[in-house]
Amino acid sequence: MRILFLSHAYPAPQLITHAKHIETLAVNLARRGLEIIVLAPKILRASKDYEENGRLKVIRFSFATNEKILGEYKNYLNWRILSLFANCWKALKKTIRETKPELIHCHFILPFGVIGVLARKRFNLPLLVSGHGTDILVLPQKGFFMRALIRLVLSQTDALTIPAKHLEEHIKSIYSGARPEIIPMGVDTDRFKPEREKGNIIFSSRTFYPVYDIQTLLKAFSEILVYFPNYYLELAGDGPMRSELENLAERLKIARATRFLGRLNHNELAEHLGRARIYVSTSRSDGASVSLLEALACGAFPVVSRIPANSEWIKDGQNGLLFEPGNPSDLAAKLKQAILQYPTYSPLIPLNRELVIKNANLDIVCERFINLYTNLINAKDKAR
Repeated sequence: MRILFLSHAYPAPQLITHAKHIETLAVNLARRGLEIIVLAPKILRASKDYEENGRLKVIRFSFATNEKILGEYKNYLNWRILSLFANCWKALKKTIRETKPELIHCHFILPFGVIGVLARKRFNLPLLVSGHGTDILVLPQKGFFMRALIRLVLSQTDALTIPAKHLEEHIKSIYSGARPEIIPMGVDTDRFKPEREKGNIIFSSRTFYPVYDIQTLLKAFSEILVYFPNYYLELAGDGPMRSELENLAERLKIARATRFLGRLNHNELAEHLGRARIYVSTSRSDGASVSLLEALACGAFPVVSRIPANSEWIKDGQNGLLFEPGNPSDLAAKLKQAILQYPTYSPLIPLNRELVIKNANLDIVCERFINLYTNLINAKDKAR
């Protein structure tokens, strides 16, 4: 089976935290015998145009990049984005002719779902579109034109997947005929697992963008460090707000206990999460959080913002704690509760790992996608 992934980004040096869930899926599908071709924009000029690893091929096409990921653009209707679309279409036609895929799998409804719809008609290939979060929760709010493009993709794709149930109502508010299949982001539970010894570590792996609101975590940590001076805060990730956050840690006088770890690869991230006692996500919005699932698999007790993406997995006071988004005092109170009552909560932690193994284990996720690919390809063959 030969599948063409069309993605807005794909991990590369200095970009390893972006689209890592797409990389995880591609790598593991290839390990299961599928031939996976990934076509993605060359966001960093230093990235390789072509990489090959067994049955996985990565092709990056050039465009008028300013070395920013798409989420950093304030205006999607600009000449760089037009360059992205034009060069993507050119590269896609060439890739399809050379590799002859049996199906196109577009990640994110926009921007490349539109390109996928064009390719579906031009090359008579089945099209699967996977919505992830921003394309469902944020882009439709940017005006009628964006909603119209999303509605076009939803109405023309052969199948649609989303990673969380709460996204279904948003999808159907745009296109009532949508019938999304819910497939969570997969977690490699053999890699992400608890360490025997937990440290006094509060850990966050959210990147340094406004939506993830790391400022709230720093302010909350400054409140509890007075009571728990032997605790450390570890922040894995990077982003345009890093300098601002480092300066805030200095002003709050928590720099000595705050570790900015930078970008971590999968193994490094699993190692740090495995040692962490508490995991925190201060995100104000999420489609689904693979970071939360990785933390649950690693046995870190979750203290996360009360948003739908987190509430699907965390029941407040049972297998984790929820706090009001953007409220440092509420987060500080929940962190204090988690630390003081950790002996009470710790027996529940293995159940969190079992929850991930049962519902979001990478093996299960890959099999579900393989079954979906097979059904779509067979349906197209019968129609020909």
